[in-house]
Amino acid sequence: MTDFNEQIKQLFQPSTDLFTVNAKVLETAMAQQSKLVNSFIASTLDFNKQLTEQKDLSNIQKISEEFGKNVTDQITSSNKEVMSAITAASEQSTQVVNELVAQAKQTMSKAAK
Repeated sequence: MTDFNEQIKQLFQPSTDLFTVNAKVLETAMAQQSKLVNSFIASTLDFNKQLTEQKDLSNIQKISEEFGKNVTDQITSSNKEVMSAITAASEQSTQVVNELVAQAKQTMSKAAK
């Protein structure tokens, strides 16, 4: 019975590996989205506070430009993190599929003999 359980485990291992890789990407994306939203809210509140304190229009323009740059930097950073996770997942998925193909070739080779 243990041998059968081990065979089933090995049979489904590639699917389990792919599921794990995809779950990690989703987890990273959700964490980055949450971080980005929280950061954006904090930046917006700070921006609005700074605007209400200003009397000079040139300062308002400067603050607006800084806010825009800050938001752009936050989005860029978040996107880089997610893309890094996707790239790593793609590499891991490719490795799992390549191993599966190699195993299938080996099995076919043994069956042909």
